[in-house]
Amino acid sequence: LDAEGFALEAAISRSRGYLHKIGSSRPKRKAALQNTFVRHGILPKALFVVHPGLLAEALGGDLPNSKEVIEVLGSQLGPPCVDPLSLHEKPSAEVPPDVLVRVKRDLAHLVSSRDESFGLVALARWLTSQSYSRPAVCVSSLFEGLVKVDALTVADDGSIEYKSLEPASETTAYMQPWKMEHAE
Repeated sequence: LDAEGFALEAAISRSRGYLHKIGSSRPKRKAALQNTFVRHGILPKALFVVHPGLLAEALGGDLPNSKEVIEVLGSQLGPPCVDPLSLHEKPSAEVPPDVLVRVKRDLAHLVSSRDESFGLVALARWLTSQSYSRPAVCVSSLFEGLVKVDALTVADDGSIEYKSLEPASETTAYMQPWKMEHAE
């Protein structure tokens, strides 16, 4: 499973749990269910697969006190809650360009809007909260996944038959920011 696969797995798990919970008020048509998934935030918006230390290095001089922040990350950054790809030990070779552009923009805004400077630990924590990419999971891939796990079927006319909707175990791989350990 790759990182995008974890995002799809999480969306399938969340949607099954949600559909199980709402019971008889589940949408009867595909279009209505698509709207429900979007409205209730079933699709993951962030996938924390960017190593915060690598992100700090990529920011270079744009990051205030970059050397010190990298040291804080080196001593206090823990692995993701669930790390099946071993990203803590073996981070990817580079920060995706769209992530770097987003974080540079947000960091510039953050630094310019403050009267005082950030502490090193605060900057390190902020970087961990920004160490994500946007997963490419869409509603159509979620439907395909739900059909594949036999949770539902979609007829040619768009009507839905629900099958196995028992809540699956919550998939948490890369769905939460990396943890800072021993932070003061």
